[in-house]
Amino acid sequence: MKSLGVLFAPLLRARGIEVRVLPVPRELGIGLVPFSPLGHGFLTGTVRNENDFEEGDFRRGNPRFTGENFQRNLALADEVQTIAAQAGATPAQVAIAWLLAQGDDIAPIPDADPTSGGTGKVYQAGYEFAGEVTAVGNNVTTLAVGDRVMGTIPGSFAPYVLADHRHVLPVPDHLDYDVACALPTGLLTEHGALMTGGFRAGQSVLITGATSSIGLIGVQIAKALGAGQVIVTTRSASKQNLLEPAGADTVVVPGGQDLTGAVLDATGGEGVDVALDHVGGPAFAACLPATRVDGAVVNIGRLDTAESAIDLDSLSYRHLRVAGVSFGFTRPAELGAVNAAAGEQLLPAVADGRVRPLIDSTLTIDTAAQAAERLRSHQAHGKIVLAVP
Repeated sequence: MKSLGVLFAPLLRARGIEVRVLPVPRELGIGLVPFSPLGHGFLTGTVRNENDFEEGDFRRGNPRFTGENFQRNLALADEVQTIAAQAGATPAQVAIAWLLAQGDDIAPIPDADPTSGGTGKVYQAGYEFAGEVTAVGNNVTTLAVGDRVMGTIPGSFAPYVLADHRHVLPVPDHLDYDVACALPTGLLTEHGALMTGGFRAGQSVLITGATSSIGLIGVQIAKALGAGQVIVTTRSASKQNLLEPAGADTVVVPGGQDLTGAVLDATGGEGVDVALDHVGGPAFAACLPATRVDGAVVNIGRLDTAESAIDLDSLSYRHLRVAGVSFGFTRPAELGAVNAAAGEQLLPAVADGRVRPLIDSTLTIDTAAQAAERLRSHQAHGKIVLAVP
């Protein structure tokens, strides 16, 4: 077991976890993932009366949220609101900060309720960001007010965000914020995946789904770190022109070519040292026989499907290592190490332009719905940046 999901928030009956529960997973080295850290709506301001719960909402009949307990929760939420106002923050930001202060092994995920697959309620959108530091905590020594940084945090579509100092990277001089904010997820994901695969300079790399915004950054990172050969796949022949400038040596279009055969042909029958798969499904299965003996296959995304039928002979006879990464669910302390390693090795390449994101367009935050629709319709070629006033 890597993590334990539990209701944990600074409200009535969601407390006491520190004493009764937290010591056990900490002793066993298991992380804690608090779901509904915003108090099931009390800390977002959406709940002020029991009648605010819609018909069929589980909170209408839950003793934790009705009667006397409802009023106690509301009073506690008002106390958090007072603290937030004094700090110039929102109650939600205070709640998340409180949880993060409970330990490095805690990674709160709003609406991550495993019993219902998420509440489906309104939440603050956004993940990547770039901007200027306006305040730092008392014990933070690596950052100062005025520093330009980029990073990831849930709810980043806001004028201010509360970020863990370990989870941000400096923005190189002369790099605009609208470029910097499109980098963090790609840098962490692709660099982390290469390191998970044991990549070393001079080795060959296969990247499937390479024209995705994350995959394209992966191509550039592999080249910047000294890959001897980068083989990529794209399902869209019209996007091939994006790949060679990024550093791809061989481009495979699976619809018209056999992926495994094309990779073996390009590597003299040996296969690649490390395969980074963003597609899943049959593409992931094809990566195994396309990887050389003692190589590694790392799954990053499931653009096609999350299910894959693999040939275990390819896995065993080639002595392959198979891993999966998803840094959005990495525990805070571990993510800090991933972030630091990526920054050390990649910021020079970001500064001199060898690693840059593909940006489809830059819009304002009031057109977020339009941006979301453009992404859903697969019209976007690269990241869509939202400018927040």
